[in-house]
Amino acid sequence: MAQPIQSYMGHAADALQQANLQRGNAGMNSPVPAVMNAMDSGQYTKEGMNPQSEVAMQQSNTTLLQNIGASAGQESVNAERVVDTQVLAASQAKYEQDLAAQRLLQEHQAAYIIGGPSAKLFQEMANPETAQRLKRDAALSMLQANGVDTYPAIPTIG
Repeated sequence: MAQPIQSYMGHAADALQQANLQRGNAGMNSPVPAVMNAMDSGQYTKEGMNPQSEVAMQQSNTTLLQNIGASAGQESVNAERVVDTQVLAASQAKYEQDLAAQRLLQEHQAAYIIGGPSAKLFQEMANPETAQRLKRDAALSMLQANGVDTYPAIPTIG
């Protein structure tokens, strides 16, 4: 009697899975059911088709995705650099403004010291006659503060 014609389509895949289970390599089994090459969607497994265009498109898409990922980080760095430049410019402007104010204050202080009342008093005290008069005036002021009458010819009014 002739044997019935059977499909051996899944026999090799089933045998491989059973062999993996028997050897303790169950992780090597694919969860995807086995199909014939003609049933998948790619040109790569078809022996009569040229898969170069499909492979080139996949590589182009991969390159594009990698470039997008790399440029996103670069754009972030560029944005930080722009913000840092703006902060630095504002800080530099404030520093220059503060420096100009400090210089103006120092110029006013120097002008006050050189041309102010203290400077004039020191210049006057360099003259011996003026120095003698200032000492006498200071001594009279001290005596008057202590209640000593320094002008006896002038009568005290009441």
